[in-house]
Amino acid sequence: MKVVTCQMLFTCPFATTVWLGSHLQVLEGLGEDECLKEVWMNLENKPSDQCAQVKFLSKVSWLMWALCQSRNAMIFRETSDDPGEVVSKATELQAEFLRARHRSQPAHQSLAATTVTPTLSVWSPPPANVFKLNFDGAFHEATSTGWGQ
Repeated sequence: MKVVTCQMLFTCPFATTVWLGSHLQVLEGLGEDECLKEVWMNLENKPSDQCAQVKFLSKVSWLMWALCQSRNAMIFRETSDDPGEVVSKATELQAEFLRARHRSQPAHQSLAATTVTPTLSVWSPPPANVFKLNFDGAFHEATSTGWGQ
């Protein structure tokens, strides 16, 4: 499943065209069998200063989101996007994100001054008296079929 996710987001022909159109040089050194976590960890180290890193990683994130949206549109609505449209949509969303982020910061704090502290999340089972259910799914309206995990 991990390799399939990376294939969908980075190495399938459509995704490759999107990444090349983004001019982010994300595909350099990308292995066929890497998982998303490995790819992300490599991308985190690309920009040297923090301001550039926030902009770079937000663009990568929005492009991955736009690729997923485009894939879902192809599967469930049987529409196909132009790779340039996917890049444009991701660029618009990133600009909106950066504007909102800038507005939410105090005037004396710049984007570069923001510190990002990574946290390690480790799953732990819920207490014995709690039932926890996680799921995600998709539904194809035309055929009334769906799939979930």
